[in-house]
Amino acid sequence: MEGVGRKWGFGVRRSWWREVGTESCGGRLDGRMWFFRSQRGRPLCIVWRLSLKVCGFSMMEECELYFQICVPLPKAALKGNLKEVYNILRVHEEILNRSSLLRMAITKGHATILHVAAGARQTSFVEEMINSIQPSDYESTLLLQDNNRNTSFCFAAAVGDVEIAKIMHNKNPNLNLAAIRGNHDKTPLDMAVMFGQKEMATF
Repeated sequence: MEGVGRKWGFGVRRSWWREVGTESCGGRLDGRMWFFRSQRGRPLCIVWRLSLKVCGFSMMEECELYFQICVPLPKAALKGNLKEVYNILRVHEEILNRSSLLRMAITKGHATILHVAAGARQTSFVEEMINSIQPSDYESTLLLQDNNRNTSFCFAAAVGDVEIAKIMHNKNPNLNLAAIRGNHDKTPLDMAVMFGQKEMATF
């Protein structure tokens, strides 16, 4: 479907996910889709859950992978620790690559690594991650929304990080990230104004 993003994630609490379909994702992975729709009914986000049981993992192995991947990644994003991210990719190269990492939900609220890093104002970290995105994946990565419908661009607007906003915008201006509404139907501009981010509001 055109205009659809994909986000990867997994966790041990089944209540996080609503299964609406299953499709092979290549390799050893299988996915379940979660749809988010904008106020206009356009699907903006599909979340893929890594179905580890399909891959033959036991519940114990699934829990272990969760703690090895989804626990350290938010911490690495908050601190801008690229070394830790690359180490996780190296250790789990059989089930993760750079593309799937950027689209993977790493928090209960379905935030991606870009959401977390943008909110923490880790400009260099975000730039490195975004520069690794293939042109064909810009839309499916930058349009992803969390449970509150906020994109990573919304996070950048809320904290007033103009540099991160520029990096995201310049990757593909046609995406018009500033027009994607987030929580409570607010635009990134609304969020910048609400949090008193004057420089961001005039960006």
